Amino acid sequence: MFLAAAFACLLFTTSTAFAQDVPFAFLIENGWQSFYAGAGTRSEQGLTSWYGRGQVYAITNGQKGAGIGTAHMHAFTRTVPDPTFAALGPLAGLIVINLGPFRGHLTVFETPAGLQTAVAILDPVGETDIAVSGSWVFGNGAAVAGGTANDMVVGGIAHFGAPLPAANVSLSLSPYFPLVPFNNDLPFHLFSTSSGLPWPVGSGSSYQNSSYGPLRTYMRGEAGTFFDLYTSAVTVLHTGGGNYAVLSCSWYTGMTWLGAMAPVPGCSLSGTGVLSRLTGRATSYEAVTLQEYVMRWQAFLAP
Repeated sequence: MFLAAAFACLLFTTSTAFAQDVPFAFLIENGWQSFYAGAGTRSEQGLTSWYGRGQVYAITNGQKGAGIGTAHMHAFTRTVPDPTFAALGPLAGLIVINLGPFRGHLTVFETPAGLQTAVAILDPVGETDIAVSGSWVFGNGAAVAGGTANDMVVGGIAHFGAPLPAANVSLSLSPYFPLVPFNNDLPFHLFSTSSGLPWPVGSGSSYQNSSYGPLRTYMRGEAGTFFDLYTSAVTVLHTGGGNYAVLSCSWYTGMTWLGAMAPVPGCSLSGTGVLSRLTGRATSYEAVTLQEYVMRWQAFLAP
């Protein structure tokens, strides 16, 4: 709640130099078919996750247009019994749209009020464009000329605004006590710090207290060819009411492990509610004690 209130004060007391909404729409060829084919489905320790990928096509005047990139789609679902995490629904997902010079993070997560979505854009080295926020929806391609119901369509609004000065946020993460009565992984447990690379080794989820509210992280790694190796993580933080902050990460072969660079490559901040214009970066993530962690964000609002 304190994080949301602080950003709300900043948002409503500062004017901006410009703001522009830009609509977008893409078709992911055979996106639904790939997603539900079963080969990418896992069920582990209460977590079910899915993975799919496909070619991305532009949609122009309601028609399937030229191929412009690729998409990787991850989704997760897990229900936990503890009321501490009631504001963090079972479902979360991340679609990574790779469009050559940049990639888009389209994040979706469930709340008691329904599904919420957020948009972020990263440059070729994985840094967040701090001027961009937004929201999106998804459906199938049956209504698009040249598309089918097996295709996935995503569309929405990317909002471009002048970012306000940064707020440096430090999240102290600790296990929930008494210990939750379900499997609870360490945050970002998938990754190998010794190799310096985010090698995908499975999937998992964690639920923790933070200095700003309860949060959860879902993770999954995909092994493919040398140039097609994807790992993703979605962290959702509830700051009170309908306000959520989201850290979405996508890593691929050759990217550097968390903490080795500042800012952390591949991770973007976004949000909903009073944080709907939240953008920014993760600047570090480190273990303080055996089960205590600190995650630091450089957060902006781009109204």
